[in-house]
Amino acid sequence: MLIREVKLTPVTVPFTQPEIWSGGSRSGITSIIVEVVTDEGIVGVGEAVPAPSPEVTQAALLDMRKLIIGEDPARIEHLINKLYSVGGFYPLRFRHRSGQSSSRSHRPGAQAAGRRQRGLVARHCCAHPA
Repeated sequence: MLIREVKLTPVTVPFTQPEIWSGGSRSGITSIIVEVVTDEGIVGVGEAVPAPSPEVTQAALLDMRKLIIGEDPARIEHLINKLYSVGGFYPLRFRHRSGQSSSRSHRPGAQAAGRRQRGLVARHCCAHPA
């Protein structure tokens, strides 16, 4: 199994009331949904924190995806090391609503749905260019 594609989808959620704090305010939040697609059709989904801005984060992710396309998604440490080589990357574990890390092999929801889970994405990245 190899990574075939990395899709990036910016998502903006407007607030019903502005968020105001001593440093400023904002009327919504934008994040970037990251989908990692394998040649077997398995999709891993994560979120990239848009810091310092959604545009900078998306540009960094677009540049970094060439490093992981064609790689084995199960070799997580290898992928992290490749991404570290360009700087500005840190891994985070996915959390299920149950609080279990997705790196665990037991996923009751997937088994109940009759799907076999392979632990495709145990971590995701956030780009923070220096």
